[in-house]
Amino acid sequence: MAPKRIVLMVEGEGDVESAPLITKRLITDYSNEAWNSVFVDEFPIRVGDVTKLVKNGYSNWRRKLRLCLKRPNLGGVILLLDGDIRRVNGVDFCPVNVARVLAKEARGTGAGYLFSLGVTFALQEFETWGIASCESLSGFNFSDGLGMNKDLAPPNDNLEAAPRNAKGWISDNMTSGSYSETRHQVELAKALDFDEIRSRSIRSFARFENSIAQLVSAIASNQHVSTPAT
Repeated sequence: MAPKRIVLMVEGEGDVESAPLITKRLITDYSNEAWNSVFVDEFPIRVGDVTKLVKNGYSNWRRKLRLCLKRPNLGGVILLLDGDIRRVNGVDFCPVNVARVLAKEARGTGAGYLFSLGVTFALQEFETWGIASCESLSGFNFSDGLGMNKDLAPPNDNLEAAPRNAKGWISDNMTSGSYSETRHQVELAKALDFDEIRSRSIRSFARFENSIAQLVSAIASNQHVSTPAT
């Protein structure tokens, strides 16, 4: 069987390059044999934040999924968005509840039987994973000449609750200048130490990693899944 395509849906411009990179790294961590079953589409679909997907009775969400279906040999779709949203549909944002509703609403497009789906949020932002990996970033230099301070240590807080402005934390811990998602996020993604992040029990990272494992396994066995389960 020819490897099946995994399409990523992401939020911002910086995610377009960084999300496939991280996904590929995690697939390799899961199993080198996974590449016999899947490959990662190099062109993620930008969808904005989750509030845009839930508009008009989730029709925007289903429309984006149908765009994925137009790509040949589709095996799975992974939605990865930031979780720094206050409210969704007038209710306080809960990543688990929102992910379950999105998975449920996706079934009408074939999620779970025509293709596999994983809905995930990085809490609060992708850059939170960078803070969780900050020791490995100590003294790191970006290609534009800006760099990170030495001897970095993460805050003592629950990193997925605070600091809410993870991008700002990274900027505050740079030797000069400020962090730019479009200029720096790909290099940050390359430098992340996944074991360091795992050691801090970052639940949103574990969820993303588990979603990838679930999709790879489902695609390889041709037993499609939609996660989280509803």
